Amino acid sequence: IEGAIGVDLGAESCRVAVFKEGEVIVITDNGRRRTPSVIAFDESQILFGETALKHAEGNRSNAIFLKDVQANLGRIDSMVTVNYKGAATNFSADEVFALMLRKMKVMAEDFLKNNVTETVISVPTFFSSRQRQGLKDAASTAGLNVIRVMNSASASAVAHIYRLQKTNQEEYRRRNLLVFDQGAGPSDLALFTECNLYNMTAEKVAADSELGGDCFTDLLVRHFVDDFTSKGQDLSDFRAIDLLRRQCEQAKALLSSHPVAHVEIHEGTLFGTITREQYANICEESFNKTRALIDRLLGAPRKMGRTGVHEILLVGRATQDPNLQNL
Repeated sequence: IEGAIGVDLGAESCRVAVFKEGEVIVITDNGRRRTPSVIAFDESQILFGETALKHAEGNRSNAIFLKDVQANLGRIDSMVTVNYKGAATNFSADEVFALMLRKMKVMAEDFLKNNVTETVISVPTFFSSRQRQGLKDAASTAGLNVIRVMNSASASAVAHIYRLQKTNQEEYRRRNLLVFDQGAGPSDLALFTECNLYNMTAEKVAADSELGGDCFTDLLVRHFVDDFTSKGQDLSDFRAIDLLRRQCEQAKALLSSHPVAHVEIHEGTLFGTITREQYANICEESFNKTRALIDRLLGAPRKMGRTGVHEILLVGRATQDPNLQNL
């Protein structure tokens, strides 16, 4: 839709795109295609993205991560308190999301050199009607009219089919397409049996709000906390845990292409090693849950089975993990 923006509010990062002259253009934020899903507050201003993330390293209590408040969208009885301009200030989840949506709106307007008033927003499949309405209210506060709230898996399918259509690959119409979307937050799966760009309705969906990239990172963090603690090393302060978590995220990504990864914080005071095999064992239960989610999607009432799927579309950084790709 010309003139409207597409917004993806992910658990880890946000993106905003426009459709211009037949092309989808992802707008960059200081050269980056993704804006971390975090907002921070200081004495004079509200910070977003990478700047907010750096600010949160030294003052996490004055930062809000979207994934921590999204469950409260549409609720006015749940507030998060930060210190803003020298005073304790309360924000509802709707207000937090309104701030991020306004950030996306401003980015788009700076790029287009034009006012933006309409948007399509993608959300996880499990979002309730209350959360979806809260998001619409947040968009309205940000000065945006929501044309449609789409499930993230459906949005990914539309983008994929559009790319195929542009290259005249007509065979997509005859495909059973499985979309597996797993980022930092939830797992979203959707099965499409009729790939029509103008009516991309999933025949079946499955989702798990607790099963995502953060889940695997949490397991890795717990492994190293237990390892370091057993050696008498201190991990009691929040900063050490934050540093360890970032190291574990890097190690997890490295294990996608290397057999071993290292974790090091406090200039080598805390040092550990993890192999790909160890990581697979640590996360085995979560991998099994993911496999069960896929099998449930392909099971009753229409038992298609894995052989009936013509194409699998992997979406989200977590799906780069070979353990997930081999499920």
